[in-house]
Amino acid sequence: MARLEWELDQRKELAVLCKSLQSKKEVISQNINSKTERLDSLEPHLQDLLKATRPLQEALQMEFESEWEIDRLARLLPRPLYLLYANISSYADACGK
Repeated sequence: MARLEWELDQRKELAVLCKSLQSKKEVISQNINSKTERLDSLEPHLQDLLKATRPLQEALQMEFESEWEIDRLARLLPRPLYLLYANISSYADACGK
C-alpha cells in the first residue's frame, strides 16, 4: 500500500509539473507567434526602404542586393567550399577586392 501511495503522490507531482510546463510552453509559443507577426509586418517596409535607396546605392556603387544574392547562392555550396568562399570573401572585405 505504501508503494501505491508513493506512486500516486509521484503521479500527482508529475501532473502538476506537466501542467506548469505546458503553460510555459503556451506562453513561449505566443511570444514566438507575436514576434513572427511583427517581423512579417516589417518586411514590406524594408522592401520599400530598399527600393527607395536603390538610386543612392547605384550612385555610391554599393550593390548590396547583388551581394546578398551571391551570398544566398553561396550557402548552397557544400560545407568545405562554403567555408572557403566565406574566408575569401572576408579577406576581400578586409584587404580590398
